[in-house]
Amino acid sequence: MSYPLYIKALISYIEAHITEKRLDYARLEREIGFSQAHMRELFRRDTGYPLVQYVQMRKIKRSALDLLTDELE
Repeated sequence: MSYPLYIKALISYIEAHITEKRLDYARLEREIGFSQAHMRELFRRDTGYPLVQYVQMRKIKRSALDLLTDELE
């Protein structure tokens, strides 16, 4: 599936900051240029996931991968 550029930018930002304890939504808002409410609305509409749920899912997957790779070392 091909997502609009702003969704790709959101996902890129999330991936770049996924290891941070808390995602800085105010900073994300400034970098993307949309209000938080508008970002959440667009993200849900275009991906089918609420933005917060997507971030949580990515953090869990990242943590699981870290656990797996730590065990292999």
